[in-house]
Amino acid sequence: MSPIVTPRRAHNVDVGTLAKGASVSLVGRIMGRATHIAGQVAIARFLGPETFGLYAIGWTVFSLVGIVAPLGLEKGVVRYASMYKDTNPARLKGIVVQAFSLTLFSSVLVALLLYCSAPWLAATVFGKPGLLPVFRWIAPALVFCASLKVLAAMTRVSQQMRYSVYTEDVAQPLGNLLLFLLFYAFGWHLLGALGAIVGSFFLACVLAAYAVKTLFPDIFSRQVQAEGEGTALVSFSLATAAGALATMSLVWVDRLLVGMFCSSADAGVYHAVSQTSLLFAVILGALGSIFSPLIAELHQKGEMQRLEELFRVSTKWGLYLSLPFFLVVCCASQEVMVTIFGPGYESGARPLMILTLAQLINVGTGEVGYLLMMTGHHRRWFWLSCSMSCVNIVLNVALIPRFGLQGAAIGTACTVVGLFILGLREVKRQLGIWPYDQRYRKGAFAAIVAAGALWLFHLSGVQPVDGGLLLMLFVAIGVFMGVLLFLGLDGEDRAAVALYRVGA
Repeated sequence: MSPIVTPRRAHNVDVGTLAKGASVSLVGRIMGRATHIAGQVAIARFLGPETFGLYAIGWTVFSLVGIVAPLGLEKGVVRYASMYKDTNPARLKGIVVQAFSLTLFSSVLVALLLYCSAPWLAATVFGKPGLLPVFRWIAPALVFCASLKVLAAMTRVSQQMRYSVYTEDVAQPLGNLLLFLLFYAFGWHLLGALGAIVGSFFLACVLAAYAVKTLFPDIFSRQVQAEGEGTALVSFSLATAAGALATMSLVWVDRLLVGMFCSSADAGVYHAVSQTSLLFAVILGALGSIFSPLIAELHQKGEMQRLEELFRVSTKWGLYLSLPFFLVVCCASQEVMVTIFGPGYESGARPLMILTLAQLINVGTGEVGYLLMMTGHHRRWFWLSCSMSCVNIVLNVALIPRFGLQGAAIGTACTVVGLFILGLREVKRQLGIWPYDQRYRKGAFAAIVAAGALWLFHLSGVQPVDGGLLLMLFVAIGVFMGVLLFLGLDGEDRAAVALYRVGA
């Protein structure tokens, strides 16, 4: 006789799955982000703002084109493979084979287009001939980047996040850093940084393929005949790819426009600012990577109450993790830039504050994009993203020539906030769920107390550049978490803590 699954038991199972997956993903993503930033810092310091600006423009183009190259099939795999992973090996194999074959074809085509158009992009679009080798070196890396995205997404279907973390969040940035240091030792400066991109994505792609074979051996079995999903997979993936491109352009196009309207040194500074502000997107992405397959599964079962509760819990946890870092940036933005990237990057202080506020609001709206995409409303998210992307371009073109880096930050911040607030409204209209309730009052009070503690710390005269920056972070986290503990943890928070106390 099957055990009765009560709402409370189902809630505990959902919270446990979210907590375990998100914690593994979060730790891995923070480690990966820290390693990535360490690599960016090393490149910025060794190459200097001028040459680093060329690298930054190339990396931005690579990141934007890398969204298009897999045609959104990494999200299509998560949605459709989640439906069949336990019930239909033939359909599962068909989805994976179809997705990977299309990804390989599209990424090779995009890489060839980038390689051939490199002279025009460097000389005509950006007016910087030094970009020619940059574009040509990163072109082959697109094939490995697209393949890695699809393979890593396939591992997330199992809801075992460590494989995706090992490959995307740890192996690739760590390989990039180590390869750059090795190439730099041989005297390859800019070209060494570019070669490190190619090599690191190739190595991570090989590891991801091995992980997929470990998790889903039936995919590689000759006994299982593949049954493809047909046009449904492609249609869904293309729509989500377009939406993802429009969404990501909000935090990438401004870097390209800074590269077009400003000097290479300014482009290097703004790239450093954008990289730092995206720490909050890392937190949101860590929660979203485990939340997205749960969305598809719960929505298919019609469990909207459970889905709403997970939406609330994941959004609250994202804010709890983000607020202490936001408070530190508000108190010492210039010191953050100088301490991390060194002298020459002070002009990024105000843009950092502006972009950080926008990313905090992004975290505070929760995973609205994933909710719309994984519940069949991906076209609505696409049109929202496209509309705000156009607004973003207009604002940046208008503001950057007049206000420089601050203009880029203001334009991007306005459109990021606008997109996710509109997305939150759309989630309410289409799904009838909302992420906020009275539990957020504790977090708001804890944030106020932590801000007061940082203000007193500032009055004490301790200089952040003298090691006080790390101490400020400890104060913000300690006071924030201390107040939460004093007020009493919510049920899902206690369940997550208990989960790790028993070594789950």
